[in-house]
Amino acid sequence: MKLVALRGQIVTDYEVWPEGTVLLGDGVITDVDRDGALAEGADEVHEYPDSLILPGFVDLQVNGAFGIDVASEPARLAGLSRALLSTGTTAYLPTVISSPEALYEEVLPAIATETGGSSEGAEVLGVHLEGPFLSLGKRGAHAAAHVLPPDAGLLSRLLDLGPVRMVTLAPELRGIGPLIDQAAGRGVVVSAGHSDASFELAYGSFDGRVGG
Repeated sequence: MKLVALRGQIVTDYEVWPEGTVLLGDGVITDVDRDGALAEGADEVHEYPDSLILPGFVDLQVNGAFGIDVASEPARLAGLSRALLSTGTTAYLPTVISSPEALYEEVLPAIATETGGSSEGAEVLGVHLEGPFLSLGKRGAHAAAHVLPPDAGLLSRLLDLGPVRMVTLAPELRGIGPLIDQAAGRGVVVSAGHSDASFELAYGSFDGRVGG
């Protein structure tokens, strides 16, 4: 196994090691240290004294970037993944806002074909559904016609279309509880957003299956 050492300012959870080393074997981090000793046994050493070395960013909501819109141009996800990698983002969730069901039927399977990553770009972890079960008054840029009341049947169909990993919804909506349970039961992270919930209701939902 070829060992490659990266030396520079290592960012940890609580501090920065000014002369640390990250040791890579076959592209995987095998060890780190704060004094540079690991570099002595490496096959290659790359010095970055003026740079920060830190874990790649994971972006949970990417509706689009670099002139590429996820919902209307899913065929360009590979290009988006390559562009995001240049910013330090190594994994992300392509995000689709409240939309007609026909658009979900087109876009989610297309995203599924890109899920799992690429050696040339940031890894696509799955889909983030931002809506459609949101507060109408807090919908932001979402079209009012596409913001819907809770519908367990619709949610089930959407979850079947592609690798949905996160759903954003408004936890104060009447009848939303079964949908939260439905999504969480299928391993989907449920997030509160575009919501008009009171502090007490929102905080209480975090004690259940709403993750944040």
